[in-house]
Amino acid sequence: MQRLAQRREQLARRQEQHRDAVLRAGQELLAQSRAQLERYHEESSTQLLGTRAELAQLSSRLEAARQDVLQWVRGCGVPKDPRAQWQQCRPQLCAHLQCGAGAKLGCTLWAELS
Repeated sequence: MQRLAQRREQLARRQEQHRDAVLRAGQELLAQSRAQLERYHEESSTQLLGTRAELAQLSSRLEAARQDVLQWVRGCGVPKDPRAQWQQCRPQLCAHLQCGAGAKLGCTLWAELS
């Protein structure tokens, strides 16, 4: 009977040790995961800030270019009719842009000039 009681105590200690070891391993894994998540959050925040700064810079450059083009189109010296102005300036603008985007840009500009 005494041996049976000793075996039960021994088994209970082993189960407690095993439970404690599993608990420590789980806590360590949780700490590692939290650290990894923190690193990921910092990296993504840094990337997002850089992307936002780049977007703001590109937006400013686009607006400045749009204003330059509008000023250039308005200064072509043709009548104030936007259609006539656009027809007069379009070949020069397309040549200036050196791309096929002139027609698309022209539609946007014409809408603004109207």
